[in-house]
Amino acid sequence: MPKFCPANKYEEAVEIAQDDPDEGVELLSDLAKKYPSDPSVRHALGVTLLELHRPAEALPHFEHALAREDRGSETQGNVYVGLMMSYGMLGMEIHARRAAKRARELGLRDIPDPGELRGDLPEGASEKELLSFEQARFKTMSGRSRQGLSEMKVFLKRFPDYMPAHNIMTTGYFLLGDLQNYQKATEDALGR
Repeated sequence: MPKFCPANKYEEAVEIAQDDPDEGVELLSDLAKKYPSDPSVRHALGVTLLELHRPAEALPHFEHALAREDRGSETQGNVYVGLMMSYGMLGMEIHARRAAKRARELGLRDIPDPGELRGDLPEGASEKELLSFEQARFKTMSGRSRQGLSEMKVFLKRFPDYMPAHNIMTTGYFLLGDLQNYQKATEDALGR
């Protein structure tokens, strides 16, 4: 049976986080290690990281909280709002729109629209394919380059002329220091 953080410890950490987000991150991180199954602690940690403009760090905490939160609970809608904000700050527009839609479906009102989709999108791409593109781009640019590049290759098989995907490939190989594949990816992109 999962152990949840005692209410007094949780409330104290949240109160401190509201006054001093840096200290709050430390306290909430400690609580998240001690009570890894408590979605409220992970949600509060995600919110605090967003306050500090650290969406890439906040994202896994919101995802974890969502996986552990009771379906249809009031808190679940708030977790979707945190996801929407994280995704939006990371430029993952399709993900942000989907999270906003789910928050609205759970009855939350005044959920801001993440805005119009910007940039060119590959013609005929499904929402699932666009989500996979955003995930691959995020992984490539945030330290999981090999996994992201592998997923981007799959995306490029379906949309071989989509230049943003080629740009991510070249950047990913550059970040890895894989100059041979970087040069090949660059030549492929320029050839298109």
